[in-house]
Amino acid sequence: MIRENVSGNSDLSAPLWGRGGPGGAGQQGPSAPDPHAVLTGSEARVAGEERPGFAIRAGEPGDDALIAEHFRQMWRDNAVPEDRICETWKEDVLAFVSSARQALQYRSFIAELAGGKVVGSASCQLFAGLYPNILQAKQRKYGYVWGVYVEPDCRKRGIASALTRATLDHLRAIACTHALLHASPSGRPVYDALGFQPTNEMRLDLALEQKKL
Repeated sequence: MIRENVSGNSDLSAPLWGRGGPGGAGQQGPSAPDPHAVLTGSEARVAGEERPGFAIRAGEPGDDALIAEHFRQMWRDNAVPEDRICETWKEDVLAFVSSARQALQYRSFIAELAGGKVVGSASCQLFAGLYPNILQAKQRKYGYVWGVYVEPDCRKRGIASALTRATLDHLRAIACTHALLHASPSGRPVYDALGFQPTNEMRLDLALEQKKL
């Protein structure tokens, strides 16, 4: 069964890492979650408190347009102007998701209220890497969590935590050793509570450096 899991989180700051499935690196994770299973809020507990009124389900290809819209809105909620978002944002996200589903074991998760209204989503997949990977999977097999988003009027109810936990269950099921994500300031407390740790990524603003010349 898919287990529970912030509020508008985006891929904006340094990455956070979570450890892999039970047994650590190199050990096979549990079997893949039932794609049709859901976890209702009444079953989910966050810090020991029940969070009734929502359910998490695995996404289907028919949800991809919703994933795209949430991903665009996530950037808007993090003060990115509309004119800085590509006009082809929807097509770009749909193409990315379609490719990741075929090549990177992509899975999305959808949060719904009791009446069926969709209020959040999250995505995860194998991490494609930023440089040649010369390590065996038993040493390092990264999963990546992205696009965790919850509608503003439904935040602070444990929904984003539930969505993130669902992505982690999927990454464990495909034997990832670590989970990687990028956190906005508003999302960081949620990921901290789930056990993610800051990493050694360093960043230099080249545009700002150029202005100094």
